[in-house]
Amino acid sequence: MGYPSQGSAKFNENVMLTRLVESGLAESDASTLDIEGMFQGITSTGGAVPTIDANGTFVRSTSGGVSGDDTGLSSELTTRRAHNPKFEIKFKFAEITTVRRWIVLTDLTLATQVASDSPAGSFAGIRLSTDASDTNFRFTCKDGTTLNNQDSGIAVDTAVHYLRIEFDDTAGTVTLVLFNSSHTEQARVTLTANLPAAGTNLRIVSACETRDAVARTVDNYGMAIFKRSSI
Repeated sequence: MGYPSQGSAKFNENVMLTRLVESGLAESDASTLDIEGMFQGITSTGGAVPTIDANGTFVRSTSGGVSGDDTGLSSELTTRRAHNPKFEIKFKFAEITTVRRWIVLTDLTLATQVASDSPAGSFAGIRLSTDASDTNFRFTCKDGTTLNNQDSGIAVDTAVHYLRIEFDDTAGTVTLVLFNSSHTEQARVTLTANLPAAGTNLRIVSACETRDAVARTVDNYGMAIFKRSSI
């Protein structure tokens, strides 16, 4: 099965998430990937305001102005490592100071995921936490106990980026890839330790927690999950 058309209805229209660029998913995978889309739906914490800028259409969620307030988008439990999912998201960190940000496939709720630099759950994705003195995007995964936390070598900024999270259950790996706004690869890591268990159900979380008395925003331009049909 190939990729959906530009006008695919697989994406949740209630929050007006836009289609990811076709180049974001390798054409060599076209015969082995099936579209999952957002069958389980998206929930917004802190509102979901459709907005447009030079980079495209995005959904902006905004936290309250109290330290510990959170905001962002999350799905219901929608995949697991055994499905060999390939997830990709286009995003922007509008603020990068006094904030904790996660973009992950996780078994935790949004509120629990963003409440800690190493929450007690199973997940894979990226982190920015000024509490942890992060200055670069951090590639992470966790098996419920031990956090595998790797430096991407790419400084956090407020530009648009893409993140890909791809599990290979047979190999026992998760590959995390960060791209710039032109979808040029900036950093890649393949992690083999401390992955979520194969049968652990995972949801999408792209969210943040403000760490002071200032409201923070989360900008999500689009996202998609594919699964390998050969599982």
